[in-house]
Amino acid sequence: MFAVFKRNFVAYFLNPTGYVFICVFVLLSSVAAFLPDEFVNSNLANLAQLNIWFPLIALIFTPAISMTVWTDEKRFGTDELLTTQPITPFQIVMGKHLAVALVYTASLFFSAVANLIILEFLGSPDVGLFTATYFGYWLIGLSISSLAAIVSYLTSQLTVAYILGALIGAPLVVLKWADALPVSDQLANSLKSFSIDAFFAPFGRGVVFI
Repeated sequence: MFAVFKRNFVAYFLNPTGYVFICVFVLLSSVAAFLPDEFVNSNLANLAQLNIWFPLIALIFTPAISMTVWTDEKRFGTDELLTTQPITPFQIVMGKHLAVALVYTASLFFSAVANLIILEFLGSPDVGLFTATYFGYWLIGLSISSLAAIVSYLTSQLTVAYILGALIGAPLVVLKWADALPVSDQLANSLKSFSIDAFFAPFGRGVVFI
């Protein structure tokens, strides 16, 4: 399992793509957190504005990490070779999942450091609230990346894998606007309860359920 994990993790940083991903992810997270006028108007050193936009940011960027998990194996014809190795299918899947999770975790870590520095410069942020919020971000990214990794097995084309990964995660993000659908309020509220926004809400308030 470690060999699969190491192989996939290192592959992300053998070309500039991995580094560009982290830089763009950090930049976009900071822009979403601090550029809106509402951040200044609220006069609070928190990530309330980023909370609104982060599910969409995760939907855009996490499939870019997961799309190569199985697609590259199919493109280079190594998928059958991988399954003949003395390793169980579970270990293969877990090795690949851990590689994706660590790449995303590294990206999120740099984003957290950058945003915390900005918040410390502007005011006195609640570290507990900040930590709980980023823990929620971490879970959001892992959930979408896991789904995107599954559908990457269906194709050998990177573009198709990315689109499928984004499409399969999109309902979790857009269900927050279910009340705009021509359905009853009861059904709309039921649909919204399955959205990432509903799941993340307690973390955005600093509440972590164990």
